[in-house]
Amino acid sequence: MISDASNEDRRIQVFAETGEFSFDPDSGLLRLSLENGDLRMQPDPSNAFEEYRISFEQFDYDFHALRIGVGPLQYLIDQLQMNELRDAIRRIESGDRVWELTYRNPLMYSTQIQRMFSIPLSPMLFALVGISLGLRGTVSSRSRGMLLALALFGGYYGLFVYVQQIARDGLLPPELAIWAPNAILLVLGVGLIFNARKLH
Repeated sequence: MISDASNEDRRIQVFAETGEFSFDPDSGLLRLSLENGDLRMQPDPSNAFEEYRISFEQFDYDFHALRIGVGPLQYLIDQLQMNELRDAIRRIESGDRVWELTYRNPLMYSTQIQRMFSIPLSPMLFALVGISLGLRGTVSSRSRGMLLALALFGGYYGLFVYVQQIARDGLLPPELAIWAPNAILLVLGVGLIFNARKLH
């Protein structure tokens, strides 16, 4: 017998002759498979004569393993440290049974490693672009520079999200895809500085 008392007003009880659990490591889902039983719902307090009862031969219920504290030990890939990311890649590529890992694609972990190096550099590259825009002399040029900086920030964010997906799908190596937005910012910042010096 299984009892669900999450709703105190309408408790649910499931009776079955047999049942078993199975775990899908790729999705992190637990499946409860029951056979030959019935589901009973407690009557609504406002109607004591109301009762629901459903008989079944096969009843499957899927729920995420994290809800009961099992399954992937490191569900969020952002929580993994550098050595854990490299170890995950090594284990996946060697064919180990990595039950505790959420993802089985080594590119997910390679992409995360490149993110850990590239993201801390982006503020410095934005500063480089900001300095180059600040070198422009007139007020109107600086105003246009502010709008350009905002557009660059939005464009950088959108491009970064896009290249992450490309890297994870294997369309480009993570080492190339993840660093592309920073490379564009660097080239743009240096180009704007030289352009500003020519104007002066």
